[in-house]
Amino acid sequence: MRLQKNILIALFILATINSCLKLNAPTSIRLSTPISPYQDKTITPIVKLSQIGHNTPLQIKPTTTISTPKPSQNSNINITPYIISTLSKESAQTRLYDLLVHNGNCDLPCLWGIKPGFSSSNDAMSILIPLRVIAGIKSFSPQIGTINPRLTLQGGLNINISVIYISNNNVVNQIAFGGQVFQDRDEGQGLDSVFNSTVFSEKLSYYMLSNILSEFGRPSSVMITTLAQPPTPSRGGDIGYFRIILLYPEQGISIRYITNIKNIGENVVGCLANAHVDMELYSSGNGKEFMNNLDPAWKEDINNNYKPLEEVTSMSIDDFYQIFRQPTDKCIETPASLWPIPEK
Repeated sequence: MRLQKNILIALFILATINSCLKLNAPTSIRLSTPISPYQDKTITPIVKLSQIGHNTPLQIKPTTTISTPKPSQNSNINITPYIISTLSKESAQTRLYDLLVHNGNCDLPCLWGIKPGFSSSNDAMSILIPLRVIAGIKSFSPQIGTINPRLTLQGGLNINISVIYISNNNVVNQIAFGGQVFQDRDEGQGLDSVFNSTVFSEKLSYYMLSNILSEFGRPSSVMITTLAQPPTPSRGGDIGYFRIILLYPEQGISIRYITNIKNIGENVVGCLANAHVDMELYSSGNGKEFMNNLDPAWKEDINNNYKPLEEVTSMSIDDFYQIFRQPTDKCIETPASLWPIPEK
């Protein structure tokens, strides 16, 4: 649960890193099966899963080697080349929309047909690479891949999606997902976060709070972090200071919702109907190992900044589940005195 400073900087840096994958590049990528150890392009970024989320630049330090190694004389690996074609922009937008609406016809922790503990890196790349034409960030290797396709809507709204997979022995064992919505500023002067977009919650309805609760039931744990009051506004809009985490250890799901805050009387209030969303996904059925597998930055964030729902609101987890498992405009209130005052 975790994910947040200047995504535009990350887009610029990683666009430079991935200059070989520019939009005017060839519209297909040749891969081999198995990809390792003979890949045409090896990218080994150092990335924290928790950093794909809201307004946080990806901290990626890639080492890129462009080469075509040849099998040794003792190698018995049979390489079968195949092509993953990049879609046109229009087709990629349609594909992305369908993936968001139906989640690739699979249930979390499977994302878009990529299932932790079962899917290979090849499987993940075959699903993600076709979207590269609408992505600013995109890099892939058998060990890790990242992409941030954008769904462009009317009225200057942009839904930014982030997906990272991490593999071990060519099997995907972790997936991170983030979904945020931004508004274009006038004259192309950047993007502002938006937290009141019903269009966003409609397009990502599968991942919204009410659907997660109705599909997966009562979470084992619900935790909150916020501030005593909104910080001084800065250009770029509110980056979301009210955050709530749901943990489903047995299902391998950790999910965070991010929204802005307001003060009503002596309380801080967060409304989750159109909140941005971040997830970390692992193979299901490993509840005892769930917290150990959780990205260290998420775990540290939980331990240092989050408090149990029952301690900072008048709700129990059962109350929370009953109230929010159906779409609602109700909000969560917590005493401002429990939270730090933002620095000026």
